[in-house]
Amino acid sequence: SISTSDPWLHTHPGVEVAVGLGLDGSDAIKTINRKYHWTGLGQNIDTRCIKLMEGQYFEFSAWIKMLDSSGNPANVVDPDREWYRNMSPILTINAREYRDALTKQFIYTTEDRDKAWLARPYKPDGWNLVHGLFRLPENSPRVFWELERAPDNVEFIVDNASIKPVTCDPDMLLKNGKLEDAGVSKYWDTWGGEVGLDIVTGYGGSGNALKAFKRPHLSHGPAQIIDMDCINAGERL
Repeated sequence: SISTSDPWLHTHPGVEVAVGLGLDGSDAIKTINRKYHWTGLGQNIDTRCIKLMEGQYFEFSAWIKMLDSSGNPANVVDPDREWYRNMSPILTINAREYRDALTKQFIYTTEDRDKAWLARPYKPDGWNLVHGLFRLPENSPRVFWELERAPDNVEFIVDNASIKPVTCDPDMLLKNGKLEDAGVSKYWDTWGGEVGLDIVTGYGGSGNALKAFKRPHLSHGPAQIIDMDCINAGERL
């Protein structure tokens, strides 16, 4: 069980231990009185890790359940809308940087948004996966990751959150190609516009497949982030 909400932090709402509300009846972390889409919860990343592994790819994963202010399933969430519509949670990496790196003066904060997103399909009455790959910022004295941008008045219950280094496998650049990983669109997102994604029955009536719909343009559709550290420029794939 969890005895304290440390080291979890929040940007406006409170945060507490959700006793027995996690996956399989475990404890989890919950927001309190979350009013605004730009607020959420997260943690600081150990600066010793930043110094050792800055610039490397990392994989973020967390399971989230969302409720409205009355404690009912949050039916207003829509992961197929673009992130700046504030309709679905995303991962934002907040990094402190020096305007003058030589003198280490004049610190400001950068916000790198949409580094992880809600896998489809969204299940209002169940647990949903927030997942994505991102590069750890370089030369930053502080990095704070945060789940934010779900609609106003939507509470978060978060469980099994992790950030792990990406293991390079040049023979497996495309991940979750059979759509069997957790039965959702893990690793997949969209390119261009508000394209919808869903998991449907696979080829020949077995397994899973990825469906893209509401494509506003011929160039829009499913997409993945490729770990560019696994390949060299000019290589044939």
